[in-house]
Amino acid sequence: MSTGDIVGRSFRIFRQNILLIGKILVLPTILMCLGRVGVVVGSTYGFKLMSEPANGVIWFILAALGGTVLIAGALILWLRSLALVRYLTGFSTSYQDAEPFVVSRIWSLIGLGLASGAASMVVLIIWGVLMALSIPSLKAHGLVPIIGSFGLATSLLGLTTSLIFLSLVYNLVGTAVALEPKDRDLGSLIGEGLTLTFKSFWRSLGFLLVTVTSVSVVAYPMTLPMVILIAGYMIMQGVAGNVTAEPTLPMYIQVINAVWETVVNMLISPIYYLAYALYYCDLRMRQHGVDLIERIDAVAEEDASGKLSSHGI
Repeated sequence: MSTGDIVGRSFRIFRQNILLIGKILVLPTILMCLGRVGVVVGSTYGFKLMSEPANGVIWFILAALGGTVLIAGALILWLRSLALVRYLTGFSTSYQDAEPFVVSRIWSLIGLGLASGAASMVVLIIWGVLMALSIPSLKAHGLVPIIGSFGLATSLLGLTTSLIFLSLVYNLVGTAVALEPKDRDLGSLIGEGLTLTFKSFWRSLGFLLVTVTSVSVVAYPMTLPMVILIAGYMIMQGVAGNVTAEPTLPMYIQVINAVWETVVNMLISPIYYLAYALYYCDLRMRQHGVDLIERIDAVAEEDASGKLSSHGI
């Protein structure tokens, strides 16, 4: 399939199964809403009451509890989204079979996150060193500033490209962990993700841009109510002559905004995961011919069963 076909198919699958998706993702979404509200309210009042340690500590404890609930909800949302992807792409016969499979791979997913974070830090350090060496030369004379400018431009381009590459690999491998059999360890999946992304980097980059743009176009209308609410409040403050140098939103708007953003994320995140699952399968078919291999294996099994039947076994 083309990039547009893949993204379009992910939208169709989402639309056809929106009730199931909403039913499965509603619990982690509620947890994330409660967690975000706890963080917003606790941190806001905690900083306001720092002059009163006894009261401020209580609010910071609330913020910490909210953060814990938020992380737990995000983890559950992540696992359930991947389980939905496994089921909706046909790798499991039902969601009830897909969820325990994905949960059993949680340590591989956590390991992937740690490996991705470590790789990002290494990339930042390497290109950051080159950037730091290039900047002082810009103040020199002669050809040195030209060389420094070239080094700075190279470091910025290299940093951007490296982070995009790591992001592509991370998304592909995260999908692969949810789809591939358990006998495929994380190391082999990371190696495959690196190979698939490297051989199709420009296509993967185009896929990333198309996917992000498509999801953003869908998400933007959903955020309009909050934009209108916040803009309306700011306009009313201006009309009332209460505008300060640093206007702050009232607590009720901050809470509504946190809840609204969480719900919108629940609605659009499955599209993103589905698109990457379909793209991963497409890359494997293009580069490894897995669809042809599966057909050959199926024909071989049918042939073997036919021979056994002919011998009366």
